[in-house]
Amino acid sequence: MTETATVMEIIDRKVKVRIVKGEECKSCGGKSCKAEGREFIVRNGNSLNLEIGDMVRVYLPPGKAILASFMILILPLILFLVFYFVFGAVLKTDSQGINALFGVLGMAVGFGLSLLVRKSREEEDMPLIVRKQDV
Repeated sequence: MTETATVMEIIDRKVKVRIVKGEECKSCGGKSCKAEGREFIVRNGNSLNLEIGDMVRVYLPPGKAILASFMILILPLILFLVFYFVFGAVLKTDSQGINALFGVLGMAVGFGLSLLVRKSREEEDMPLIVRKQDV
């Protein structure tokens, strides 16, 4: 998905932008869009010569949003179930309390893995400025 944004601040190759209503918004039927006015950090991967106030096109890869959602929401739940059942079987316990504690440990591991992956891929997963837009 590509959005139109205004450059708010420039920090090396990272740029803080604010989403504005672009041409693509006119044809969209979604009245509940919350993108307009949002500010976030994007990557100036093409080393464009930018100034504060410039209009730019920002590419937001949908696959990365899906992966981020999986890492934050689904992975901890999967690890909860894995730890719950595997440690229950290994310890041969019928205590649901003990199994639940191991499940919570699995969730903590899932959140920890999610945080590590996010930190290690922070710059690659940033939205990218693809071009400067003519005003």
